[in-house]
Amino acid sequence: MAIIVGDLSGTTGWTERWGTSEGSFAANTGPVRLTVTKSAESNEYGISLDAVDSDSDRDDVEVLAKVRFNTQATATNTVGVFLRGSGTSGAENLIAVTLRDAGNDGSDFQPIVYDFSSGSAGLIGSSGGSNVAATWYWIRARANGTSLKARVWLDGTSEPAAWDVDETTAVAGVGWVGLYAFDTATDTYDLGYFAVGTNGDSPGGGSGNAFFMGADF
Repeated sequence: MAIIVGDLSGTTGWTERWGTSEGSFAANTGPVRLTVTKSAESNEYGISLDAVDSDSDRDDVEVLAKVRFNTQATATNTVGVFLRGSGTSGAENLIAVTLRDAGNDGSDFQPIVYDFSSGSAGLIGSSGGSNVAATWYWIRARANGTSLKARVWLDGTSEPAAWDVDETTAVAGVGWVGLYAFDTATDTYDLGYFAVGTNGDSPGGGSGNAFFMGADF
């Protein structure tokens, strides 16, 4: 079991996994964050936290992340986290827990969860929402065996007790863990905190708690 917190002050320790010709990432300050720039193409983009890869117990995994998308447009904007990642661009395997502009109208970003098998996405579950651009949100995603739970909440508010999505996943085994993005326009996404717990460990807290490390708030 382990808790691993990502260093967001630079790009060292992170690896691009898919869509490398369609995106890039860089470190920024004020607040400290990693910023992904995703071009207007059609493949998934992911960067994974290298320190997780050596943990043999990472099949049961939980992620706590703070993310935001920086524009609202009439396009499919998606940002979130991925678990149990493997495969190559166009043939990805992963669980994606995301905020997605479900109506493609820039006004209603919802928590939506997908399984990807050999590049083919299957919807697991979703929840209503009205998340807005240039605003930080927290995502907690937990995969234990076939159980998958996820919730999203606004930064600065208390973490809710209820899960937005409580379903099962067909993606099994160990894999990469990181930030996920998909876009049909050219947009940027920020990662402001990223922590991973393996084999039943849970990254603790809710937004504003003093023991968060690795990001400016």
